[in-house]
Amino acid sequence: MRQTCLAILTSELGLNYARSLWEKISRIVEVDDVAFDGVLLPEKAGDVEQCAFRVVVIATGGTEHGVLKIVDKSSYTVLIAHRYYNSLAAALESISLLSARHIGFELRISSSEEDIAESINKAIRAYKGVLKLRSARLGLIGGVSEWLIYSRVDRELVEERIGARLIEIPMEELIESYREVGDVDTGVVMHSARSISVLIENVKNSLRLYYAVKKLINKYGLNAVSIKCFDLIKEIGVTACLALSILNTEGFPASCEGDVPLLISMSLGTWATGKPVFMGNVTYVDDGGVLLAHCTAPLIGPYELLTHFESGLSTGIRVEYPIGEKATLFRVSPDLTKIRLGVGVIEGVDWSSMLCRTQVRVKLENPLKILREPMGNHYALVLGDHYEDLYMASKNLDLAMDLV
Repeated sequence: MRQTCLAILTSELGLNYARSLWEKISRIVEVDDVAFDGVLLPEKAGDVEQCAFRVVVIATGGTEHGVLKIVDKSSYTVLIAHRYYNSLAAALESISLLSARHIGFELRISSSEEDIAESINKAIRAYKGVLKLRSARLGLIGGVSEWLIYSRVDRELVEERIGARLIEIPMEELIESYREVGDVDTGVVMHSARSISVLIENVKNSLRLYYAVKKLINKYGLNAVSIKCFDLIKEIGVTACLALSILNTEGFPASCEGDVPLLISMSLGTWATGKPVFMGNVTYVDDGGVLLAHCTAPLIGPYELLTHFESGLSTGIRVEYPIGEKATLFRVSPDLTKIRLGVGVIEGVDWSSMLCRTQVRVKLENPLKILREPMGNHYALVLGDHYEDLYMASKNLDLAMDLV
């Protein structure tokens, strides 16, 4: 069976249009490792090979029978309709029968050729993100922080529900790796910072820890990592904040405090959207939104190097998130059966020295649900409206949707 496929469905009368449409969108579509079924007439749709995940662009009307045939050859189908050539009319007739027969599908509606291409890219990226998560090796260095009394998950459940493997690594191994790292160049990190309120030695040691973590990532073949970071402060006086900031900026999911459910959330978010993810404590909720704060964040905007909040030691990062931009808040439940998801807008916030250094307020539709139906203290945040990406990925993982 093929893994990822793409097809264009057209009537005979619309064949020239469909070919022209494919010629235009093929320049934008990211088709690496994607099997292209071709521009197909309805009678040929049943001849395609069986495929685990197929995106089907309904180019024109008169393709209803073709939709039924090609869906039958697909384990999971995303149908993309658009506003011209009776595309949506054909899609609605088709999905009405699919729904009546309880056959699964996803429908996306696009307004332009560029939008069609983007819908294809999003769908394929989300599915590839799920595939990566299912085969991922998730590193857990030092175990889980004692205060995470709810946000815990057994390695057996991770393998059973998600497919990923949890690789446990002793904290002593990270400390030994850290001590083996020599002098490091702080140039890029310090030159790019808007301001620096810590000693250069703090930054050097934080970067040494980054290279120590990278060494373990390579040694164990990890795809994501979580660190019981407060133990590092006690043992070597260095925080993992900067190391995790750089890793997440590089697109490598990295969470604090040994929070594995949040690491799974961040991994899903990073791989399904292609964007770096912020992990934050919920520090305040009202009926207008939620305030998240943490001393580490992907370096997606202007940033300052400060000390770590609780300890006053080492290096913490204050990243400025862009006010007015959309952002997606989400979290997978510790039993790995549900994802909580909400799209909001970044709002301005009066920065406080009594909170972790990066502080982000997000206006949400139903923020009080975070208090009334709690799901732990950490949430993940990614810039942009990624509802469709995460919805599609979550459906592939059989995660129930819970909106905020």
